[in-house]
Amino acid sequence: MSRNEKRRLSRAAKASKPKAVFGKRHDCALKAGKLRHAEYFVFRVDPELSVETVKQQITDGGATVVEIERMSQDNAVTQSFRVLVNVDDPNKLYSEDFWGDGVGCRRFYSLCRLFNLMISHGYVPHSLLQATVISIPKDTRASLCKSDNYRGIALCNSIGKLFDLMILGKFESCFYSSDMQFGFKRGMSTTLCTATLRETMYYFSRRGSDAFVCFLDARTKPSATF
Repeated sequence: MSRNEKRRLSRAAKASKPKAVFGKRHDCALKAGKLRHAEYFVFRVDPELSVETVKQQITDGGATVVEIERMSQDNAVTQSFRVLVNVDDPNKLYSEDFWGDGVGCRRFYSLCRLFNLMISHGYVPHSLLQATVISIPKDTRASLCKSDNYRGIALCNSIGKLFDLMILGKFESCFYSSDMQFGFKRGMSTTLCTATLRETMYYFSRRGSDAFVCFLDARTKPSATF
């Protein structure tokens, strides 16, 4: 077998392996035998349906499911899924009749591409940095006519909230804080903080040692971060 023939067979073998290519359809991608996938977002799904049931329903509708992932797991009302199918499959997933009971489907390729570019380039468009600032009272029992009894909270736009949720869902295992943090942390109420403080004070007092404690009065939820 000649060298050119070996190269031709090698290129043919590599081209036969399916690869995911995101973006617009290109002739070079088609000639290379690469498969393009389309990403969809299925929402308002019955929370009792499993991933396998949703996947089987999509398959029965004539679409080939490459990957499926549940996006919202703790929602007791509805749940949502991210579905990856072959781009050549018919767009039946957009039809509400395909799902029934008000379930919808959206393709969010452009949004996914925007988020990937934001992460890879470390740049956020100025339009996404805009927020609406509202004031809420720190202490409802105090005078509501004093400006120092209010603090401002920035309400970001829906795209920014969705981006935050995706980052938290993807890298939640990497975001961890000290076990000594109690406030505003899941499963760590201030009751545990009080018990830890009492046990610590009891430990030093039983040994006859000095203990230095610093208290912060945060009942009015100050705007400053310590």
